[in-house]
Amino acid sequence: MPEDAEAGDHVLLIPPGQPDVTIRTNGTSAEMEPVTYAREMGETREVPTGEPVEWQFEFDRTPMAVGLYVEREAPTSWEAGETSARIDAPNGTVVDVQQSCSPFVCFSGGSFTSYYASQAADPNLADGTYTASYEQQVNTDVRVGHYTVTFDR
Repeated sequence: MPEDAEAGDHVLLIPPGQPDVTIRTNGTSAEMEPVTYAREMGETREVPTGEPVEWQFEFDRTPMAVGLYVEREAPTSWEAGETSARIDAPNGTVVDVQQSCSPFVCFSGGSFTSYYASQAADPNLADGTYTASYEQQVNTDVRVGHYTVTFDR
């Protein structure tokens, strides 16, 4: 932490794959303790072929991350064309993914879930209103929802 950091609670995020990390304090009386995170899943929505699905959700405190989850539950699902996944946070866009199965068709066997996530602690994350959208040109049996990741204190 920089010496001029504001007083109060701070959370240290260590990226996966980092070598061993040693954390030391400056001798303050405050105890350091680990925090856990909680993931909350929003409701799912049907994704009609070729039509965007858009919704808003509110968050009353700054999340650590947000994302979209896409469920496919058909024995065999397929999609073709372009896929777009986006979340606009109060301070800017935090998820913006464009994928393509063109000029071919993408097949998958069995049920599975895909996730599109913001970066942890993205500076555009804040409390307030988020707008999520998802669109697939062609699909079968697809549902989409949002999720938020917060610190569980």
